Amino acid sequence: MSPKPPRADALSLPADVAAALLAHVRAEAPNEACGLLSGDLRRGSVAAFHPVRNALASPYRFDVDPGDLARALDAIEATGLELVAIFHSHPRSAAVPSALDRRESRYPVPYLIAGVEGSSTKLVLRAWRVDEAGAREMAVRIGRDQQSEARLSRTLRATGSSTMSTAHEPSSLPER
Repeated sequence: MSPKPPRADALSLPADVAAALLAHVRAEAPNEACGLLSGDLRRGSVAAFHPVRNALASPYRFDVDPGDLARALDAIEATGLELVAIFHSHPRSAAVPSALDRRESRYPVPYLIAGVEGSSTKLVLRAWRVDEAGAREMAVRIGRDQQSEARLSRTLRATGSSTMSTAHEPSSLPER
């Protein structure tokens, strides 16, 4: 049995990476968008977003295109970074892992999900550790530097989205 990777208590993203995630979600709508995040796994810090195609082209499920997956993993390895998280969107539901997400999770890294909360159409980013014990929420921290903050603000205004993460454990996880 291989050792478990060290676990950060939060996922930290630069604002320009958060903006890229939201742009990818918008470009893939109405289908689920997906991608990989690279950086420093031990610290939970994200350095780059690697958008990939949803091979299912579905608003209810995602499966990373195998060719895109290979290219993204090669790019991550070439930069000397690590796979930090797997990203996907829930265009019609909350940013929590569905029963299908929990059953199909295979990587020992956090899952970052963009979804809608309540009756709002605003997107929210939430991070989760998904394993045999269930799904546990992690904090999401969006970095703020002047240049990336300006880009994120423009993206949020254009999409009507928010990147604030809630820090509560849902009482039940929805089915998709």
